[in-house]
Amino acid sequence: MSLEQEIVALLSKEIGPSAPSFFRTCLKNMKKEPAALTKADLDELSKWAFIGIKLTIDEKTAERIKTALLALKK
Repeated sequence: MSLEQEIVALLSKEIGPSAPSFFRTCLKNMKKEPAALTKADLDELSKWAFIGIKLTIDEKTAERIKTALLALKK
């Protein structure tokens, strides 16, 4: 499974079918293409995801997603 697929699967568990769109929005903010994403980008991605989820859902969910994204670095 690619890193992109892992991230979308992780997001889908928390935010459902909007996960692919949300992921693309985060990447747009990062000025990254999905294929160019590496584990080194997970810090920045987790920050964008935290901000977006906190604003649209809640801080508890945002923190769970941030932690899960950072865990993919291992």
